[in-house]
Amino acid sequence: MTVYTVYRRGKDGRRKEIIERFNQFAATMRHNEAGSWSLSGTEISGFSPFQMGDGVIVYRDDEVFLSGFITAITENIDETFEDGHLTRWTVDGYDDNGLLSLRSIFPDPVGLDIAAASHQTITDAAGNAILTFIRTQAGTDAASGRVIPRLFTEAPQNEGSIGTFRARFQPLLEFVQGIAHGAGLSFRLRYDEASEGIIADVYRAVDHSERVIFAREFGNLRSWVHKRTVPKANAVWVVGQGEMTARMVSYREDSASIERWGRIEVIKDRRDISDQAVADDPRTPQERLDEAAEAFLSESVAGDSYELELAPIERLQFRRDWDLGDIVTIRIGNEAIQATVSEVKIDYAAGIETVKPSVGTISRGTLGKTYGEIRDIRQRLEVLERI
Repeated sequence: MTVYTVYRRGKDGRRKEIIERFNQFAATMRHNEAGSWSLSGTEISGFSPFQMGDGVIVYRDDEVFLSGFITAITENIDETFEDGHLTRWTVDGYDDNGLLSLRSIFPDPVGLDIAAASHQTITDAAGNAILTFIRTQAGTDAASGRVIPRLFTEAPQNEGSIGTFRARFQPLLEFVQGIAHGAGLSFRLRYDEASEGIIADVYRAVDHSERVIFAREFGNLRSWVHKRTVPKANAVWVVGQGEMTARMVSYREDSASIERWGRIEVIKDRRDISDQAVADDPRTPQERLDEAAEAFLSESVAGDSYELELAPIERLQFRRDWDLGDIVTIRIGNEAIQATVSEVKIDYAAGIETVKPSVGTISRGTLGKTYGEIRDIRQRLEVLERI
């Protein structure tokens, strides 16, 4: 039987006391994205064992499973309880990938001098660039006051092709997601027992598709849900700097998506992309705009995901044989689909664990839609500051 153990993480980033009494732990972990979690319990004549600024470190069968920070604490007090008030408490939060959403990229990450640099520019392998942006904007090399306690980065491993990456005031999480997506890489922030720190690392997905197969005939697939959602755009004009008819333009389209869904046009304003050569960037202005158009088109694809309800079997165990970010096969009827495990939902209550993985392009539902709308508004405002 799988056992979960939860510890409080203090504001200093170190592990504190064990949480002896909790009723339920639930988490949704997402590949290259901030995951969410929730923990609930009861106290007699007491209150929640957590304070704002705390976090959690969760072990699954004595191995570190998830660490994260708190975004909300809820206490429901029953004063009619005979032995003293009864508190039903819940804490919600994000896993440590979400720490990157708390920082934006400042062009001069050390001195924070607005006149010192127009952009933070890194020319390196894509994986190294991700680690450098994290280290300088939130980790050990960030300016005083911006350092996330005990956040470290792994040594560069030269993953991905060499490129030039320029950022100005973009949200850190979204920017490194873009680099990872373009390079076919994965990144994560994880708790490390040896250093009592949070380690950011970059890696390539493990391909288990030949041996990890979820299918009716293998007895490990109880049910599945297939969800398809319309693309955000499949015909894109990205417009850079310049005046009126002289503005730079890059056009990209996804013909297969247009055939399937119909034509969905978007014009994206990127006045932050200069129409002049940039001294620290070997790309031409048009090449920079073309890359932005390709990236935006790839981010706007239709959602096509499968959520699986698995039947536990000894041969294929979560975390031992497959994990978040791995490439697996699902067999639906006569069709075999190889895809990345993009999301894993966990529910643990009364000693029983339920695991639901999803593969494909995940639709975030109502919450994700709202976040996407807020992000779009913010991007429209921020682009003026990136010029």
